[in-house]
Amino acid sequence: MPVFFTRPPAGRLVHQANRVYTPGMSESPRLTWEFLTLELKNPFRVAYGVSETRQAGWLRLAGDAGWGEGTIPPYYGISREAIAGCWQAAAERRDPLPEEPAGFEGWIGPDGPAPARAALDLALHDRLARRQGVPLDTLLGLPRPEPMATAFTLHCCKKKLKMYFMALWPLGPQMIDDYAINRVIRPDFPELEYGKDFMNLGFKSGNEGVINVIVTDIRQLYTTDAYGSDIASFPMMKGVKSIQ
Repeated sequence: MPVFFTRPPAGRLVHQANRVYTPGMSESPRLTWEFLTLELKNPFRVAYGVSETRQAGWLRLAGDAGWGEGTIPPYYGISREAIAGCWQAAAERRDPLPEEPAGFEGWIGPDGPAPARAALDLALHDRLARRQGVPLDTLLGLPRPEPMATAFTLHCCKKKLKMYFMALWPLGPQMIDDYAINRVIRPDFPELEYGKDFMNLGFKSGNEGVINVIVTDIRQLYTTDAYGSDIASFPMMKGVKSIQ
């Protein structure tokens, strides 16, 4: 039974355009942002078609107090101008930033594209966690990710299951390499071989779109592993057509 984890995106920055709001010559900008165009290492294929790039908006509060990110899949029809318009409105506000997570939603409001509001939400959470000197999971009252990842991997290793690591979450690059592989598999199960017992398929953006594809044909999206090797060269991929 496959096991799925997380891995960062593979690609490279091919363009960036800066947009910064400055309310006055003597004032520091409350928000700054820039848009990045990422060229995907592996084209992303869904029923809507094929995309080879991803647009991302990168937001930061004044003084690097908090950071946020919003990605823009092409099939959602969201423009950079709409994203920037939402952030511009936030930058022009002069009321205090909320000091409790319960106030974030009301401060951000319902207007603007979802990726723009998500980036503001991330930046506000990041700011508050930094001010309190705690990691984000502690701020939100969530369990630390390390025990979850290591315990699940340990269980799968003991059950001698084949482990296929992948990611739908771009914030989880360390969970595979540091926690699952380097802290569990390699030290405690040195007999397990990469490509035979476990492998890392890497990151794919698209969330549910990725799942919709790999339940029928995993090779539409995954032709190489996270390190660029042909997945057909690995014994554990022989005969595997989908995650079912």
